[in-house]
Amino acid sequence: MDLKKILLKITPSEEEKQNMLKIVKEILNKIDLKDTVISLGGSGAKDTWLRNSNEIDIYVRFNYNKFKDDDSEISKLLGNALRKKFKNIIRLHGSRDYYQIKYKNFTIEAIPILDIKEPEQARNITDISKMHVDYVLKHHRFSKDIRLAKVFAKSNNVYGAESYISGFSGYLLELLVIHYKGFMNSIKNASKWKSQTIIGKEEDVKVLNESKLGPLIFLDPVQNSRNAAAALSREKYEEFIKVCKGFIKDQSDKFFEIKEKKIPKNSIIISFESLHEKKDVAGAKFVKAFRFIQTQLELEGYKIINKDWKWDGEKGVYWFLLKENKLEPLIKVNGPPIKFHKDLEKFKEKHKEIFTSKGRSFAFVKREFLDVNDFIKSLFKLPNVKDNVRSIKII
Repeated sequence: MDLKKILLKITPSEEEKQNMLKIVKEILNKIDLKDTVISLGGSGAKDTWLRNSNEIDIYVRFNYNKFKDDDSEISKLLGNALRKKFKNIIRLHGSRDYYQIKYKNFTIEAIPILDIKEPEQARNITDISKMHVDYVLKHHRFSKDIRLAKVFAKSNNVYGAESYISGFSGYLLELLVIHYKGFMNSIKNASKWKSQTIIGKEEDVKVLNESKLGPLIFLDPVQNSRNAAAALSREKYEEFIKVCKGFIKDQSDKFFEIKEKKIPKNSIIISFESLHEKKDVAGAKFVKAFRFIQTQLELEGYKIINKDWKWDGEKGVYWFLLKENKLEPLIKVNGPPIKFHKDLEKFKEKHKEIFTSKGRSFAFVKREFLDVNDFIKSLFKLPNVKDNVRSIKII
């Protein structure tokens, strides 16, 4: 394994950097808003973005003294300014609404925040964003290691703090690399994590809201009242530990290769279109539908060997590989113990033929759907599915 070669593949070229900066300059020149400071934000500003990324964050920082007592208007003010210069603007709902713009093959997110000097001044979690940029830039010597960490997480399906993924955010990976002083040190330490890991002062952990606790507690060095790993699920936490252990044993390039998910042969494939909502919301909803279908298959008696999904932001597929695609026509139903006479009589009224075994009553009932495809199609009509996707069908 040659980390230098991997870095060459994942680091934006000089041409790509200059093109991104040119686009940023064009955007900044178009936004005309009084009492604001407008700048590049996110991984672009931190110099931790990856090659072929076409997403740019723009921070529009509103005067703190003017808006500190009522920051509810800054989203509206930003929207009004953007509409004068750009077409195809989408308003996205979040803790504070922000905007998405499609511009010359780039997706621009314009985020309104207050121009604060201290984290205590924040009226919204997004107000801390510029301070996050400044913190990472102070540790710019780790930018290469951070890029390696991001590709490592992406390649092993643990990247992304969105609720439908619940993995490692870009900022959390930046913090990990800075805290452990490098990519390899991060991997070595993460491979030794236990069921819960705390990074920060334990007395500060005690004041955290219980909902913000989890398998990894990483107190944000910019704002120590915040767990930077609050969105991380136990599943992704444990997957990361497992992958880190594997990488230590076999330091192969394969751990940095972003692989296309392959659908196993003989899988049931379901195509869907997600709802026209904010990506995080649409993603959370189609995953909810996916999990509902999975649960109902298991409750019906199907044994799932492999399952997963793919999504491009609008369209996607679920797949389920089952041990058997057809089940027995009769289902064995448990009834009450025979000593409970009243309950037994009700069970007899419901089922014409019953039998007993070891003091308990049972009956066989006809399965409504003998073929799994028919069963799955019936689930499409239920609110747990139809309310969470725009369209869905078996292909």
